[in-house]
Amino acid sequence: MTCRQGNGFVVLRPEGDLCEGPESDRVEAALAAWVGQKRCVIVDLSRTRQLAARGLGILVRAHQESMGHGGRIGVCGATALHLWMLRVTCVAKFLAVYKTKAAAVAALSGRTVS
Repeated sequence: MTCRQGNGFVVLRPEGDLCEGPESDRVEAALAAWVGQKRCVIVDLSRTRQLAARGLGILVRAHQESMGHGGRIGVCGATALHLWMLRVTCVAKFLAVYKTKAAAVAALSGRTVS
């Protein structure tokens, strides 16, 4: 997983599948660390092939925690399968999903995309 900080936001990019395993554990720990700091966190799924129930649960919990601390969570780089999974589980109804990282950064930081 890579982690890049910007002005008021953090981009996490998992390098593996978000199902049971060490990559999910790393993402969960990173999200737990950032959401309590009133940060906007973007999870870039562009290098993630599988998004299973464990990954969805991590995103949902992080969203709930961030809302309680004044932060925001967004997802970008989702494949068609990721989008389907987010929609069918209704996670996309409350978790912001953006097509690109630039769109996510702009929306979560209050800027416009050029």
